[in-house]
Amino acid sequence: MSTKVSVICTCYNHEKYIEQTLLSILNQTVDFEYELLIHDDCSPDNSRKIIDRVFNEYSGKCQIKRIYPEENIYSKGSSAVLFNMLPHVDGEFIAFCEGDDYWVDDNKLQKQLEALANHKDINACFHPSLTLLKDQLVDKKYGYQGDLEKKIPYQYVIKKGGDTMPMASMFIRKEPFFDLIYQHEDFFKLYGEHSVLQIINSIEQGAWYLPEKMSVYRSMHEGSWSLQQAKDPTAEDREFEQYKIRILGLNKIYRYKYWICFLGTYLKKSKKHYLKKIKRWFKTKA
Repeated sequence: MSTKVSVICTCYNHEKYIEQTLLSILNQTVDFEYELLIHDDCSPDNSRKIIDRVFNEYSGKCQIKRIYPEENIYSKGSSAVLFNMLPHVDGEFIAFCEGDDYWVDDNKLQKQLEALANHKDINACFHPSLTLLKDQLVDKKYGYQGDLEKKIPYQYVIKKGGDTMPMASMFIRKEPFFDLIYQHEDFFKLYGEHSVLQIINSIEQGAWYLPEKMSVYRSMHEGSWSLQQAKDPTAEDREFEQYKIRILGLNKIYRYKYWICFLGTYLKKSKKHYLKKIKRWFKTKA
């Protein structure tokens, strides 16, 4: 039987979290073949030892592929790790779960596969996520779009600037995704991160939304992007500059077909960014 779903999991310095992440993936109850691709990007901690132990102790139906580069891949581009994993993907569908997030529904993959099987014109499926903040699970409505299943229009995904789908909730069709990113490999190797993945997998067809909270986003822990931004105000400035490049690049790739949507989200994000900068400036003068 061929592999139906490939789960992509990236790890860097996640020794405190990676076992919980892996087990939440390996404990899925499914009626199809699936595989787990775990990429450790030369973590200096014990992440690889923990991954190896989980691999050696596991005896279930999921095929585990360990991808251990000899040098750090992320340093070559924010999406270089993803591209390093793609040649190993055998599934018709791809699910994502970063090494510090985890799933909390053992039927998550089954539900998402069935959702896209029932909506063959749609390429992406997602759901809300709980947030783990200081060891407390809270519901910050991350990814929440109501209590009913429904199609989320691509215009909304663009408008939200890629802040619609929690990474650990994303489930996509491989073929249209591969077709696009390999046509524009130079761009996506540098700028194909979370926000872009949401947009490119929902454009035209939209995305299918499931209301169940089936994953956990770990926020403000050591090494996380959320904590980096909180500690370093310039990190947000750098991210905004990267955001402008991403928006311009996507506009070119789609031949400006969606320029009104992209312009709207750019203006909204610009306003928010510069208001924050002004507030920071006043704080330094107080």
